[in-house]
Amino acid sequence: LSSFTMMELVLFGSQEYIDDTRNKLLSLFKDFFVKIGVEGEFVTATDAFYLNKIIGAKVIKLIKELIKEYRVKFDKSEVALMSINKHEKYFSDRFGISLDSKKRAESMCVAFGLERLVAMSLLKWGKNRNKWSSELK
Repeated sequence: LSSFTMMELVLFGSQEYIDDTRNKLLSLFKDFFVKIGVEGEFVTATDAFYLNKIIGAKVIKLIKELIKEYRVKFDKSEVALMSINKHEKYFSDRFGISLDSKKRAESMCVAFGLERLVAMSLLKWGKNRNKWSSELK
């Protein structure tokens, strides 16, 4: 599952809007996954594409908690099903995206690994819809 397709939603707004929305989405998706029986947790990750791979960049990502992945256990390994990533002003600085106040917007994205979600679903519930959680039917 190292190669997968993502469905992604990107949001722009003030820092307060991005922080508030991110916190709400972390809670919403954690509750949803638990409700359908997909136990996991959001953990801080360091694989952002827009900061280079040097140790200092990884430390910054960890300290700022820019990337949160929802990870579930499969056998003896973990797989990230989705992530919520803060970009800060990376895109708005590069593409001139500003708020009405003329300040640069911050951004975030919510991304789902489609093949990972399908594989997890088939492993957990199989093809028989009668075994699926009622929230998925």
